[in-house]
Amino acid sequence: MKLRVFCLFLLFLLFSSLCLGLDFQDKVVIQGTSVPIKKAAVTLGNITTYTNNQGEFVFKDLIENPTYNIRITAPGYEPLNKDFLLPLAETALFELNLKTIIKADAQTVYADREQEKISYYQIKQKAIKRLSESGLFADTITSLQMLPGVASAGSFDTTMYIRGGSSYEMISGLDNAPIYSPFFFGGKVSIFNPKIVKSVDFYPGGYDASFGQSLSGVIDVKTIDGNYEKFQGFLDMNCTEANFFITNPVVKGKSTIYTSFRRTYYDLMASLLVSQNSDPIAMPYLQSWQTKYSDKLDAQNKLNLSFSYFNDGMNMPFSNNVGTEDMVGYMTYDNKRYIANFELETILSKKVFNRINLIVDKAQGYYEQTESYEMRHTWDDANLFLRDDITLDIAQDHQIDFGGLICKATPAESGTWTQSPNPYYPATVTVNMSYNLNEVYYITGLYIQDSWEINPQHSLKFGLRADNTKLGSYAWKTLIQPRLSYKYKYDSSTTFKAYTGKYSQLRFGGNYSLVSSDTLEWTIANLTSEFAYHYGLGLEKYLAPNILFSTEVFYKDYLDLVINMSDNYPESNIQNQGLGKAGGLELMLQKIDGTDYEGWLTYTYSKTYRKDKDGWHTPDFDVTHMANLFADFKLNEQESLITTIKYSAGKLYTPILGYTTNPVTGTDELIEGDKNSVHMPSYFKLDIWYERPGVELCLPIPFLPISEDKLWGIFPMWKFKGTTRLGLFNALGSKNVVSVYWNDSDKEQKFIYDLPMIPVIGYRIDF
Repeated sequence: MKLRVFCLFLLFLLFSSLCLGLDFQDKVVIQGTSVPIKKAAVTLGNITTYTNNQGEFVFKDLIENPTYNIRITAPGYEPLNKDFLLPLAETALFELNLKTIIKADAQTVYADREQEKISYYQIKQKAIKRLSESGLFADTITSLQMLPGVASAGSFDTTMYIRGGSSYEMISGLDNAPIYSPFFFGGKVSIFNPKIVKSVDFYPGGYDASFGQSLSGVIDVKTIDGNYEKFQGFLDMNCTEANFFITNPVVKGKSTIYTSFRRTYYDLMASLLVSQNSDPIAMPYLQSWQTKYSDKLDAQNKLNLSFSYFNDGMNMPFSNNVGTEDMVGYMTYDNKRYIANFELETILSKKVFNRINLIVDKAQGYYEQTESYEMRHTWDDANLFLRDDITLDIAQDHQIDFGGLICKATPAESGTWTQSPNPYYPATVTVNMSYNLNEVYYITGLYIQDSWEINPQHSLKFGLRADNTKLGSYAWKTLIQPRLSYKYKYDSSTTFKAYTGKYSQLRFGGNYSLVSSDTLEWTIANLTSEFAYHYGLGLEKYLAPNILFSTEVFYKDYLDLVINMSDNYPESNIQNQGLGKAGGLELMLQKIDGTDYEGWLTYTYSKTYRKDKDGWHTPDFDVTHMANLFADFKLNEQESLITTIKYSAGKLYTPILGYTTNPVTGTDELIEGDKNSVHMPSYFKLDIWYERPGVELCLPIPFLPISEDKLWGIFPMWKFKGTTRLGLFNALGSKNVVSVYWNDSDKEQKFIYDLPMIPVIGYRIDF
């Protein structure tokens, strides 16, 4: 009897173990990284669970040996389907491929910790590549100008007006190196080479306390690392420039280096074929050389050493420029810029991450105009930056970020020119103007912020920033800037957000004063930082796993803007007396990824106002309505058709009603209408281009025995690995007005138009 009871007890234990089954616990991460994906939906059979903040999930009481199918989905990621047997021979790790063009609710990792961002867009390498190829120059900023809230002055202009702000109200970063005026040709083309850009983080408002010295926006450009495993290179050419890139591992798997060289070539051909007064014409040119060495020193440390050289210049007769046809002489300039960046990233512990940057930014050059309009400027400026950012993962629900920046700017600039009578200001006379700038100035910034995940639905970020500035011999000035943002996850596909904060930017400038009846001299002005309050409410909704709808209402109050209080032109008296306000609505519908197409559609309504010594007015950079479309259609596995459409309401300008001739000076004096009272015509432009694999180049000289391949059996031809691009810029030939000027020869107001329809062709040869 006892033996029977014991046997029954053993059978019960065995049956119980079979009934209880196995526990299956694992983790979901971004492909190729250890970054966890939280709130991913994991489905096993008819049971669904969600990953926690560490990307972990668990299923209990599973039966051993049968085949299970697991499906994992998360907004913005490619879904995963996988079959497996239990028990697993080893620990599984499920990886999702991040397939975003822009990801509004982005994840950035510091010490394996996720950080939520507010009012933020990230443009990935593929979209940057696509959009940069739509114009005459390959430009990273082209992709940003297709985002909501961004106005521009035309297709051949990379200055941006972010959410009703002026063009100077943004700061750029190149691998954490702060950069103002990141432009060639005075703003026509940016210095950011799209062929080596990994991603661009764009913050049009509500950015956190780690960013300073910007009233309206931040552009954070990250460049690629070289290839750690093998040699790689390419030559990319379009209608205006050539782009050369090579990379090779230094120590395979551990360190790598790349070099990139970019230069226009149309100017070289023009200087050989065209001359002016027996001298060759040096048309505007640009060139850049960038190199980066990356070394994974060990499991906790990574070193990046980069150096960039940028150069642009020209030597152009006045007669070649609109509005100066009757002038004689040249305008010539040469501008060189050098940026060296030492960056060390260190995981001090599992909970502490540190990044330190030491940056030297030097610019030197000259600008000169001769004969009809005498002007000479020289500059030799040096900026030194030291920046340190620390992330501390102090608890499960708290992340502390703190750090600071020190900048010492040492400008050495001088200039003289003759100021002719200005037709916009009656009774002005010719004066001699000069300036000499050798004032050192300092900017320091300290910040701290806490990212608090209250629970899976609610998260809060509070930050505090203190900027200290000193101009020349003037006293130090301090401005405290609190910032607060909040996110509410209604469900796995819907997020509400709100933010407010104070933001500042130092304007550097000076005043001109008469020292004699016809001579003005410049002195540095004692300015404080301009500042603005940002307010925003937004919604993000995934209508499907790869379709994102987002909207945001924004408002900004500007205070202490720098304006000219002088009534005696050309004297100036700039002070922090201006005010401003801007507000609007943004809408965006984005197809993140698909087998058929991807892209986005945006609409922005915006209004902005400024107050100067004459009162409130609408500035000329106000653009009320803007709409953009970007679509990348996959014709098949290898071919694509890409199109962009850009629409905006016409900008404002002050009409010229007529003119009179001053009997004393003999110069024209214009009669203007009300300030910014007339709209330019609406702007509309369609670009379209086609991309296919492979490059075929032909030499149009028949029967040369230099290649076995022949086009039509006649012309020698070569085939290369790479891609070919064919398209039309401004495919409809729209005549878009970008500015207005007074034509002194014809005595009338005239328009300057954007670029006409232009065929676009490009090749990328890989080797």
